[in-house]
Amino acid sequence: MGGTISAGWALTRAHLGDLAAIAAIPIGLWTLTLLPIWIATTQMFDAWVTFFTETDFSQYAGDPEALRRDMDAVFQQSSVMSGTAALASGLGIVIGIVGAAAVTQATLDAARGREITTRRAFGAVADHAAAIVGPAIVLGAAYVLAFIPFVLSGGSVASGTSGNGAAGLYLALSVLAWVLTIAVIYFMVRWAVALQVILAEDRSLGSALTRASVLTQGVRVRIAIVLLAATFLVGFLVSIPTWIAAIIGWLATGSVAVGMGVYLLGIAIGGLIGMPFLMALLTVIYGRRVSAAGASTPPPS
Repeated sequence: MGGTISAGWALTRAHLGDLAAIAAIPIGLWTLTLLPIWIATTQMFDAWVTFFTETDFSQYAGDPEALRRDMDAVFQQSSVMSGTAALASGLGIVIGIVGAAAVTQATLDAARGREITTRRAFGAVADHAAAIVGPAIVLGAAYVLAFIPFVLSGGSVASGTSGNGAAGLYLALSVLAWVLTIAVIYFMVRWAVALQVILAEDRSLGSALTRASVLTQGVRVRIAIVLLAATFLVGFLVSIPTWIAAIIGWLATGSVAVGMGVYLLGIAIGGLIGMPFLMALLTVIYGRRVSAAGASTPPPS
């Protein structure tokens, strides 16, 4: 497993400039989709800071209901913000999958010693739009539709009670969310190399998922550990310095907006390395599994 991670990083490092240039397109678009959320979140954090630093809490002595009401007013997200977050996240899923596919094509080219170009990377995605873009749109729309009930059943932030008498619904949705999360993780591992199969073997979605299931059979636990370790490594190396820079920016300027802006910029920059690394890692896994299976893979179209 360590060798797989090392091979994925070696492939990334050898072609980092070209891979980052391709990743910059989806990451840039993804960052733009986050701007409305960034603005709303900045306003919300600013309200929190103001509430805790300027409120005279002695006025709530003997009146906990007033404290709960005021805290709800400050902390609870509006339905507009929650809806915007859902739409942005759904759009981000589409952009992320399409971008990951383009970077995947670039890593396949790199692994086979071929020239990496932006036109070729995104052209390959366009050529396989039915297997990549269409399902990405469906998944993005499904996420938005699944998120809406949580928005409508939100409750009191201060007391933890559900709003509109929807405690039972909120609990059921929470349980469903955990079940879906587990299912998503399972299928992400089972079909981990699906993009590689689609692009390298020119397969349809159904055929690619079947092929990916065969290639990952017997090694899914190891694949899950490798992906978890790589994701943790990337997240740790990106998030820690980004949080430090964001806090310094906030304290130095006294502006929550500056701190949030620095954080968003740091995450975007980190993605220029993180996305190519994860896709290169999956390409290495794909190549090794194909070799282990003794299968011959047609060259990318």
